[in-house]
Order: sequence, then C-alpha cells, then structure tokens
Amino acid sequence: MIVLSYLLIFIGCVALSLSMKRHFKQCYPQRRMPSLKNLFIFRIIGFTYLLLSTSIFIVEQGWGIGLVLWFGLLTIVAFLQSLLLTYKPQWIMPIGFIGLVGAVSYTNISL
Repeated sequence: MIVLSYLLIFIGCVALSLSMKRHFKQCYPQRRMPSLKNLFIFRIIGFTYLLLSTSIFIVEQGWGIGLVLWFGLLTIVAFLQSLLLTYKPQWIMPIGFIGLVGAVSYTNISL
C-alpha cells in the first residue's frame, strides 16, 4: 500500500503544481494558459489524491503512525518534485501519467 500511496501523493502534487500558473508555464511553455476553471479543477484533483493517500495510511496504520508516515512520504515526494521542476520541468507530466497508470494497475493487482 505504500507504493500506491506514493503514486497517489505524486499525482496529487503534480496536479497541485500544475494548478499554479508559473509551474504550468514552466512545464508547457508553448501552450496558452488554461482558464481559471481548469486551474481550479487541477487544484481539486490534487487535494483529492492527497486526501485519498492520507486515508490509505490512516486505515492501514492508524491515526498516529499513519499520519507520520504520510508526512514523511509527502516530504520525499515534494523534494523529488521540486528537483524535477527545477531541472527537468518537461518530465513532470510524463512521469505523472506513468504514476497514474501505475496506481491503476497496482489497484487492479491488489484486488
């Protein structure tokens, strides 16, 4: 379940970073900016995935240990994403898509 939570946190962080205009422009310099509605949708998707990953940790480990593990994993993911945004911003969406496919396939395997 840690792998699934890692993928969900990464997808949530990608969606949250794409909801910011400067990161969207950094990842897609040739595209025009999305509307405020689409940026809001990115933000909702990001928070939904973060809450989903939090609930997985809480169900698996309990409130005390689950939240500590979640914050630790969130710290690792945020660090890796900040490195990606700094050095290779064009890789954010392909890696996010691979993470989404990985999360769906991991869910199908574990069911």
